[in-house]
Amino acid sequence: TARKRAERQLRQMAGRLLRLQDQERRVLGHELHDTTAQGLAALEINLTALRKLARHMPAKSRELLRDSVVLAARSAREIRTLSYTLRPPLLEEMGLSAALRTHVRGFASRSGIKCRLTLPRKLGRLPADLELALFRIVQEALANVHRHAGSKVATIRLRQNPRRLVLEIADQGQGMPASAMENFLAAKATLGIGLAGMRERARQLGGDIVIRSTPGDTRVRAELPSTLLSP
Repeated sequence: TARKRAERQLRQMAGRLLRLQDQERRVLGHELHDTTAQGLAALEINLTALRKLARHMPAKSRELLRDSVVLAARSAREIRTLSYTLRPPLLEEMGLSAALRTHVRGFASRSGIKCRLTLPRKLGRLPADLELALFRIVQEALANVHRHAGSKVATIRLRQNPRRLVLEIADQGQGMPASAMENFLAAKATLGIGLAGMRERARQLGGDIVIRSTPGDTRVRAELPSTLLSP
Protein backbone atom coordinates (compact mmCIF):
# COMPACT_ATOMS: atom_id res chain seq x y z
CA THR A 1 0.00 0.00 0.00
CA ALA A 2 2.81 2.40 0.87
CA ARG A 3 4.53 1.65 -2.44
CA LYS A 4 1.36 2.28 -4.43
CA ARG A 5 0.80 5.53 -2.56
CA ALA A 6 4.37 6.64 -3.31
CA GLU A 7 3.98 5.73 -7.00
CA ARG A 8 0.71 7.66 -7.19
CA GLN A 9 2.30 10.71 -5.57
CA LEU A 10 5.27 10.47 -7.94
CA ARG A 11 2.92 10.30 -10.92
CA GLN A 12 1.01 13.34 -9.68
CA MET A 13 4.27 15.25 -9.22
CA ALA A 14 5.40 14.29 -12.72
CA GLY A 15 2.11 15.56 -14.12
CA ARG A 16 2.48 18.88 -12.33
CA LEU A 17 6.04 19.24 -13.62
CA LEU A 18 4.90 18.62 -17.20
CA ARG A 19 2.11 21.18 -16.87
CA LEU A 20 4.54 23.75 -15.44
CA GLN A 21 6.97 23.01 -18.27
CA ASP A 22 4.24 23.54 -20.87
CA GLN A 23 3.17 26.77 -19.19
CA GLU A 24 6.75 28.08 -19.20
CA ARG A 25 7.12 27.14 -22.87
CA ARG A 26 3.91 28.99 -23.71
CA VAL A 27 5.02 32.16 -21.90
CA LEU A 28 8.52 32.05 -23.40
CA GLY A 29 7.17 31.43 -26.90
CA HIS A 30 4.76 34.34 -26.55
CA GLU A 31 7.53 36.68 -25.38
CA LEU A 32 9.87 35.64 -28.18
CA HIS A 33 7.16 36.19 -30.77
CA ASP A 34 5.90 39.52 -29.45
CA THR A 35 9.23 41.10 -28.48
CA THR A 36 12.38 39.50 -29.90
CA ALA A 37 10.92 38.53 -33.28
CA GLN A 38 9.23 41.90 -33.70
CA GLY A 39 12.45 43.70 -32.79
CA LEU A 40 14.45 41.71 -35.32
CA ALA A 41 11.84 42.40 -38.00
CA ALA A 42 12.11 46.13 -37.29
CA LEU A 43 15.90 45.88 -37.42
CA GLU A 44 15.69 44.17 -40.82
CA ILE A 45 13.44 46.96 -42.13
CA ASN A 46 15.81 49.66 -40.88
CA LEU A 47 18.89 47.95 -42.31
CA THR A 48 17.14 47.48 -45.66
CA ALA A 49 16.23 51.17 -45.75
CA LEU A 50 19.76 52.14 -44.78
CA ARG A 51 21.16 49.94 -47.52
CA LYS A 52 19.15 51.87 -50.12
CA LEU A 53 20.78 55.09 -48.89
CA ALA A 54 24.29 53.64 -48.86
CA ARG A 55 25.07 53.75 -52.57
CA HIS A 56 28.04 56.06 -52.06
CA MET A 57 29.56 54.11 -49.17
CA PRO A 58 32.76 52.10 -49.73
CA ALA A 59 32.23 48.66 -51.23
CA LYS A 60 33.33 46.92 -48.03
CA SER A 61 30.77 48.87 -45.99
CA ARG A 62 27.99 48.03 -48.44
CA GLU A 63 28.97 44.37 -48.24
CA LEU A 64 28.84 44.41 -44.43
CA LEU A 65 25.46 46.13 -44.54
CA ARG A 66 24.11 43.55 -46.98
CA ASP A 67 25.34 40.73 -44.73
CA SER A 68 23.69 42.40 -41.75
CA VAL A 69 20.34 42.46 -43.55
CA VAL A 70 20.68 38.74 -44.31
CA LEU A 71 21.63 37.92 -40.70
CA ALA A 72 18.72 39.94 -39.30
CA ALA A 73 16.25 38.19 -41.62
CA ARG A 74 17.65 34.75 -40.78
CA SER A 75 17.56 35.46 -37.04
CA ALA A 76 13.95 36.66 -37.28
CA ARG A 77 12.95 33.43 -39.08
CA GLU A 78 14.74 31.28 -36.48
CA ILE A 79 13.10 33.13 -33.60
CA ARG A 80 9.66 32.75 -35.18
CA THR A 81 10.31 29.04 -35.65
CA LEU A 82 11.44 28.70 -32.04
CA SER A 83 8.46 30.63 -30.71
CA TYR A 84 6.12 28.38 -32.71
CA THR A 85 7.87 25.28 -31.37
CA LEU A 86 7.49 26.50 -27.81
CA ARG A 87 3.91 27.76 -28.24
CA PRO A 88 2.19 26.28 -31.30
CA PRO A 89 -0.66 28.78 -31.85
CA LEU A 90 -2.48 26.59 -34.36
CA LEU A 91 -2.85 23.87 -31.72
CA GLU A 92 -4.90 26.20 -29.53
CA GLU A 93 -6.74 27.95 -32.35
CA MET A 94 -7.48 25.22 -34.90
CA GLY A 95 -6.65 21.89 -33.29
CA LEU A 96 -4.30 18.97 -33.70
CA SER A 97 -4.70 18.33 -37.44
CA ALA A 98 -3.74 21.85 -38.51
CA ALA A 99 -0.90 22.04 -35.98
CA LEU A 100 0.59 18.71 -37.03
CA ARG A 101 0.35 19.47 -40.74
CA THR A 102 2.09 22.82 -40.26
CA HIS A 103 4.77 21.40 -37.96
CA VAL A 104 5.55 18.40 -40.16
CA ARG A 105 5.70 20.57 -43.28
CA GLY A 106 8.09 22.99 -41.56
CA PHE A 107 10.21 20.17 -40.16
CA ALA A 108 10.56 18.57 -43.59
CA SER A 109 11.55 21.90 -45.13
CA ARG A 110 14.17 22.67 -42.47
CA SER A 111 15.64 19.17 -42.11
CA GLY A 112 15.45 17.86 -45.67
CA ILE A 113 13.78 14.70 -44.32
CA LYS A 114 10.84 13.55 -46.43
CA CYS A 115 7.80 13.19 -44.18
CA ARG A 116 4.47 11.50 -44.65
CA LEU A 117 1.63 12.37 -42.29
CA THR A 118 -1.54 10.27 -42.12
CA LEU A 119 -4.44 11.42 -39.95
CA PRO A 120 -8.02 10.16 -39.53
CA ARG A 121 -10.23 11.64 -42.23
CA LYS A 122 -12.60 13.28 -39.77
CA LEU A 123 -10.40 14.22 -36.85
CA GLY A 124 -12.18 16.97 -34.95
CA ARG A 125 -11.11 18.80 -31.84
CA LEU A 126 -9.79 16.62 -29.04
CA PRO A 127 -9.45 17.40 -25.33
CA ALA A 128 -6.73 20.04 -24.86
CA ASP A 129 -4.45 17.79 -22.77
CA LEU A 130 -4.67 15.05 -25.37
CA GLU A 131 -3.93 17.37 -28.29
CA LEU A 132 -0.92 18.82 -26.50
CA ALA A 133 0.45 15.40 -25.55
CA LEU A 134 0.13 14.05 -29.10
CA PHE A 135 1.71 17.18 -30.57
CA ARG A 136 4.67 17.11 -28.15
CA ILE A 137 5.26 13.40 -28.79
CA VAL A 138 5.43 14.01 -32.55
CA GLN A 139 7.64 17.03 -32.00
CA GLU A 140 10.13 15.14 -29.83
CA ALA A 141 10.11 12.00 -31.98
CA LEU A 142 10.86 13.97 -35.16
CA ALA A 143 13.61 15.88 -33.37
CA ASN A 144 15.18 12.54 -32.45
CA VAL A 145 14.93 11.38 -36.07
CA HIS A 146 16.74 14.52 -37.17
CA ARG A 147 19.42 14.42 -34.46
CA HIS A 148 20.16 10.73 -34.21
CA ALA A 149 18.57 8.46 -36.81
CA GLY A 150 20.27 9.51 -40.03
CA SER A 151 17.07 8.68 -41.87
CA LYS A 152 15.97 10.36 -45.10
CA VAL A 153 12.30 9.63 -44.47
CA ALA A 154 9.86 9.67 -41.57
CA THR A 155 6.23 8.65 -41.33
CA ILE A 156 3.69 9.87 -38.79
CA ARG A 157 0.39 8.05 -38.50
CA LEU A 158 -2.51 8.63 -36.12
CA ARG A 159 -5.31 6.09 -36.09
CA GLN A 160 -8.20 5.14 -33.86
CA ASN A 161 -10.04 1.92 -33.10
CA PRO A 162 -12.77 1.20 -30.53
CA ARG A 163 -10.22 0.55 -27.79
CA ARG A 164 -7.17 2.69 -28.52
CA LEU A 165 -5.87 5.85 -30.09
CA VAL A 166 -2.49 5.02 -31.64
CA LEU A 167 0.16 7.48 -32.77
CA GLU A 168 3.20 6.01 -34.53
CA ILE A 169 6.35 7.76 -35.75
CA ALA A 170 8.69 5.62 -37.85
CA ASP A 171 11.99 6.14 -39.62
CA GLN A 172 14.46 4.10 -41.68
CA GLY A 173 17.64 5.20 -39.92
CA GLN A 174 20.39 3.45 -38.03
CA GLY A 175 18.25 2.40 -35.09
CA MET A 176 18.51 3.31 -31.42
CA PRO A 177 21.68 2.47 -29.48
CA ALA A 178 21.29 -0.47 -27.12
CA SER A 179 22.16 1.74 -24.15
CA ALA A 180 19.32 4.17 -24.96
CA MET A 181 16.83 1.31 -25.21
CA GLU A 182 18.05 -0.16 -21.92
CA ASN A 183 17.68 3.17 -20.14
CA PHE A 184 14.22 3.66 -21.58
CA LEU A 185 13.04 0.19 -20.58
CA ALA A 186 14.56 0.60 -17.11
CA ALA A 187 13.00 4.07 -16.74
CA LYS A 188 16.40 5.63 -16.05
CA ALA A 189 16.03 8.60 -18.40
CA THR A 190 15.36 12.05 -16.93
CA LEU A 191 11.78 13.32 -16.81
CA GLY A 192 10.95 15.83 -19.50
CA ILE A 193 13.93 14.86 -21.64
CA GLY A 194 13.42 12.97 -24.88
CA LEU A 195 11.92 9.53 -24.58
CA ALA A 196 11.18 9.84 -20.87
CA GLY A 197 9.13 12.98 -21.43
CA MET A 198 7.18 11.30 -24.22
CA ARG A 199 6.47 8.28 -22.06
CA GLU A 200 5.37 10.36 -19.09
CA ARG A 201 2.98 12.39 -21.25
CA ALA A 202 1.37 9.17 -22.45
CA ARG A 203 1.18 7.70 -18.95
CA GLN A 204 -0.43 10.84 -17.56
CA LEU A 205 -3.34 10.09 -19.90
CA GLY A 206 -3.53 6.39 -19.04
CA GLY A 207 -1.45 5.20 -21.99
CA ASP A 208 2.14 4.29 -22.69
CA ILE A 209 4.96 4.47 -25.23
CA VAL A 210 6.19 1.35 -27.03
CA ILE A 211 9.45 1.42 -29.00
CA ARG A 212 10.74 -1.13 -31.48
CA SER A 213 14.07 -0.40 -33.10
CA THR A 214 16.29 -2.23 -35.54
CA PRO A 215 18.66 -0.83 -38.17
CA GLY A 216 16.45 0.50 -40.94
CA ASP A 217 13.20 0.39 -38.95
CA THR A 218 12.53 2.32 -35.73
CA ARG A 219 8.97 2.83 -34.52
CA VAL A 220 7.84 4.94 -31.60
CA ARG A 221 4.21 4.18 -30.82
CA ALA A 222 2.03 6.00 -28.31
CA GLU A 223 -1.02 4.00 -27.27
CA LEU A 224 -3.79 5.88 -25.48
CA PRO A 225 -7.26 4.74 -24.38
CA SER A 226 -10.05 5.79 -26.70
CA THR A 227 -12.13 6.78 -23.68
CA LEU A 228 -10.13 10.04 -23.71
CA LEU A 229 -12.20 11.07 -26.74
CA SER A 230 -15.46 10.93 -24.81
CA PRO A 231 -17.05 14.30 -23.96
